[in-house]
Amino acid sequence: MEALVVLIVLIALAVIAGVSAGFIAAVLLCLLGAGFCVLALYFTFCAFRIIFRSKRVDAAVSEVRKSEKYNYPTAYYEIGENIYANAFPCELVMRKQLYTVGRKCRVWLCERRGKDSVVYDSNAALSTFAGFFLALAAGAVMLIYGIVLIKGGI
Repeated sequence: MEALVVLIVLIALAVIAGVSAGFIAAVLLCLLGAGFCVLALYFTFCAFRIIFRSKRVDAAVSEVRKSEKYNYPTAYYEIGENIYANAFPCELVMRKQLYTVGRKCRVWLCERRGKDSVVYDSNAALSTFAGFFLALAAGAVMLIYGIVLIKGGI
């Protein structure tokens, strides 16, 4: 929230200083594109963990509840005697069909040293790989278009 207030103040100062609205829009487009590129880096981190740091195991949905650590609803999976939280929040659409208690599925278990282990279910894996490509494409387009606008003299 503080970042939004700072951004609004900076835009107001730029308008007072006589900076054109097109230039401000191009810079904001570049900032948004950079944000999407950072999001693509996060998805790269998740993909790396799925591919290289996880093992595929059989699991059963244990429950869906609000995570104590992140304060969003997530699915918990039972693997052997242990229960692990999903790395991503659970979907709002079709929650009852996707996370029926006792439903058997295959998940990627990522065991972390010194931290709680997490699970990537198929929805989290799909979100990771689709999100990577979509965020990278959106970020690249916005950055390129913003730079073209800035160099074009707007």
